[in-house]
This record gives sequence, C-alpha cells and structure tokens, in this order.
Amino acid sequence: MADKVKGMKIILKDEKIYPTYDSKTYSSIVNGTYWIYDERVRNNRIRICDSEDKIGKPCMMTGWVDTVKVFDYSFNKI
Repeated sequence: MADKVKGMKIILKDEKIYPTYDSKTYSSIVNGTYWIYDERVRNNRIRICDSEDKIGKPCMMTGWVDTVKVFDYSFNKI
C-alpha cells in the first residue's frame, strides 16, 4: 500500500496545510495539483509536495494535510 501512495498525484481544493504533523494551526490554504511526498502518516496527516520532481527529496515538502480530506476529495474527482 505504501508504495502506491508515495508519489500519487492528488487534487486539493481549499485544503489547509500544516507545517508539522501535530500543528494545531494551519499555515496556508491551497488549491491545485500536488503529490504525496512519502508514505509516512502521522496524526492522520500526510506530507505533500508541489512538484513531481520533489517527491521524497529532503527539505522539499510543502507541508502536511489531513489524510481523510485529501483522499476523499481526490478520489471523488477521478
């Protein structure tokens, strides 16, 4: 399962981005196409990046998003 999630292209709409997996406050709201940075899920959040070239590369992630919202919205758009 983890290999299928890492690098997956997702579409976000009005999604809150958090700087860390346990942040209480979001840092921004994004729309558009993003990629899942890696397979790590912590506190029901997953890391994303804004370019396919950045997947898994150190210090290149955009932030953390709630997994339930990401997968629900992305899979309903496919």
